Amino acid sequence: MSIDTEWVLGLPAFQAVENIPAFASLFDSIRAVENFTEIARRACLLFAETAHGINQRYNAMAEVATYLPLDSFPTPSRGESFYQAVAIAHNEVLRVPDLLQVWRSSPLPQIGDVYELLSGVEATTLSEIEQQIQLLIEPAREPENVRERWQLWELRQLLETEAYANVGMSGPPGSIGLNFTGNLPVVSPGNLGGIVDGLTRITQLFLAFFSSTIVPGDAITAIVQATNAVVLKFFEVGAGSLVGDLAAAVLRTIDLPAIYSITMTFAGTWAFLMAYAPLIILAAICAIAVIQNSRRLKIGEHLNVFAGLPGSPSAMAFGGLANPNRATMKAALIELAQDLRNDGANFEPVMGFVLDSRDRVAMVLNLTSLDDPIELFGQAMDAAAIPYQEQLGRSFDDWWNA
Repeated sequence: MSIDTEWVLGLPAFQAVENIPAFASLFDSIRAVENFTEIARRACLLFAETAHGINQRYNAMAEVATYLPLDSFPTPSRGESFYQAVAIAHNEVLRVPDLLQVWRSSPLPQIGDVYELLSGVEATTLSEIEQQIQLLIEPAREPENVRERWQLWELRQLLETEAYANVGMSGPPGSIGLNFTGNLPVVSPGNLGGIVDGLTRITQLFLAFFSSTIVPGDAITAIVQATNAVVLKFFEVGAGSLVGDLAAAVLRTIDLPAIYSITMTFAGTWAFLMAYAPLIILAAICAIAVIQNSRRLKIGEHLNVFAGLPGSPSAMAFGGLANPNRATMKAALIELAQDLRNDGANFEPVMGFVLDSRDRVAMVLNLTSLDDPIELFGQAMDAAAIPYQEQLGRSFDDWWNA
């Protein structure tokens, strides 16, 4: 509960990809988080609350549980703003599709062969697997070796933890698969299912990042949804209990340890989730940290560029974006500023603003030097927008008629 940023970034999973360029934004985002230790403390407490709630719900369910799909529930409180932060974290901060491309494009030499061998753990002794792993040479920290390093760490993790055997589950261990592609849509899906699916892309990424060999295959969904529940509760989105119900229903379909509490109620669900507490908590902490950073960033479609005296510009340009993201917003502002410069409007300073659908400032760029545009954040962004309050949000027609 008292871990800090550097402790997390020192974990083997992070060390395996420390020098891979595609993961730089992940490291930067986590390092930029304020009050990281407080996030960790709350995530631990929320995990305990979530595990207890799932165990209670499990005991209250029928033997064969049925539940409504999450997309049948409306957007919860704070759901829309939360989803937007998730979309920015996924598309712009983490760039999840890029990370997956690095993962999928990496070669699979002999480590991959040993990894596949683990699907037959019962037919291969632990000592035989250990011997094969010890023969492997750790690859250099190069982009083409990211998957090798990741899998080698997973193999060693299996030997160190033996968590699968310790919780008494039957069946071979599963892998947390990453099968989604493409960016998340910026517009909120309008139901709980779409919001949770978006969140799952991030939590599943971190769950796979920290471990993907020790989770029983038929329980993976429960692990993912338990992690989602912790994140939703942290941001007070108002859907954590529903997601916990889904996790309980999944756990109803598998064999759990026959453990009972002193009140003679079944406690196997609690025991199972506690076995995976480090995995769930670490994934939740990282997801929370990245999403919290992303909440400060917005997406907007209305573009404004002003050149000249703030509050009374001599030249201006307006534009719009159909499917905005942070990269296209910045590129479009630079393009509009270049168009003004090409038309002979060499007035200074040059400031670019992007407004969202509620006329809130989503991005501010100082474009006085097109070779080195400067993005402003936080209080600096708010202060830069103040002199332009009369101009922001007005169309070119408004200006012409005025």
